[in-house]
Amino acid sequence: MGTGLVAGGASALNQLLERHSDALMRRTENRPLPAGRLQPLEVLVFGLVLGIGGLTYLGLTLRQPLTVLVAAATFAGYVFLYTPLKRKTTLNTLVGAVPGALPPVIGWTAVRGSLDPEVAGLFFILFSGRCRTFWPSRGSIARIMLAPACACCPSWTSTAA
Repeated sequence: MGTGLVAGGASALNQLLERHSDALMRRTENRPLPAGRLQPLEVLVFGLVLGIGGLTYLGLTLRQPLTVLVAAATFAGYVFLYTPLKRKTTLNTLVGAVPGALPPVIGWTAVRGSLDPEVAGLFFILFSGRCRTFWPSRGSIARIMLAPACACCPSWTSTAA
């Protein structure tokens, strides 16, 4: 529940930060902000309430500070690192793969209360698979000139031009 709230909050804030570029892309132009169905302040409040609510829920129900820390890092990494880097560097894909692979680590720390070597393997498998997930559609790149060439899989760049 807490991890889902944190993820939902991060997603809402991501859409808030990307509302202008989302309006330029066919696959995202109908999202609530670019389409005018929600106002930026509404999404800001909603995203913060979800994110903070999720962290609070994890802290109060689990009493595992490490779980809250990993969840907060997931939220912050997605909103404040990955999202702004999309328009600046091809390394954004690698940065975004970290919060994308952290939710199972949140679960691990909730149960174990520690970061163990076993969870590193799970993290790496998920981290490696996130590269393709974060790859935007071909038309999106051309329309708004984003720079998210897949830094971990350069051979994919030929399909995006």
